[in-house]
Parts: sequence; structure tokens; C-alpha cells
Amino acid sequence: MPSFKTQIESYSDIDVAIRMIDSAATIALNKNQEFFITYGTDKDMTVKQNGSLHLWFTLCAEHLNNAGLPFEKKSVFGNKMIKMDWTLEIFKREVFKPTLLAMTSKESTQHQSIKEPDKVVSELYRFFSDHGVTLPEFPKKRLTE
Repeated sequence: MPSFKTQIESYSDIDVAIRMIDSAATIALNKNQEFFITYGTDKDMTVKQNGSLHLWFTLCAEHLNNAGLPFEKKSVFGNKMIKMDWTLEIFKREVFKPTLLAMTSKESTQHQSIKEPDKVVSELYRFFSDHGVTLPEFPKKRLTE
């Protein structure tokens, strides 16, 4: 389903947004499709934040590997566990995204607001700390624009 996103910065932007919504809703209704509108006041995560977040995933993966804490996943062949090294993608998929989903109902890191990564990271610090693991510091210098 096509989607669009617009940012309202002035009163004239409101009229433009309403025309876009009207047009898209009309097209959807004419095609017997559902039409959804999502709105908010939080800005989306920035490109630099996204880069910092992915760097942090890499740092966490390296930290867990260096601490001798492999990632374990149940094998499709019986009840045996497969042990493997952590990677950026494994940490993102198995740790960060499930936490993001539980906290925000968002399934994708691309749809986070500018504030949500800090909240999820804080929860992960607390969780890992409660289990005796101190995750690396978040790369704050790369977070700013």
C-alpha cells in the first residue's frame, strides 16, 4: 500500500496535508481499500542516530563475544542448541527489535521517533546489568546532528 509522510511546519502546510489525505483516501475508497492515518509530534530518528544505533549493535555483539557469551538458538533438528557468535544483525533482530516492539508496538527500527532509541537502549542496559553484563556505552558523539 502506498504511503506518504509530511511534516507540518507552518499553517500553510496543514492545507497541503489535508489535500494529500483527501486524495489518497478517495483513491483507497474507490478501490475498496482501507485507509489509515498515523500522526504524531515526535520527529523520526535521524540518519546519524540510525548510524549510531547500528554501531552500538556492533559494539554490543563484539562485547558479548569477547565476554564468552555466545548467541544460542534452538536447532531445527531436535532440542539441541546452536551456539554462534553475535553479529550486528543478530543483536538487532533478537534483542533490540523485540524490546522496541514490546515498548512501542513498532516492528521496525526505521519507524522510531527521535526519542525511542534512548528509551530502548536504557531498558537493555538495565536488563543486561540485572544479568551481570555491562553493555558498551552508546556512541553519543555520533548521535547528534
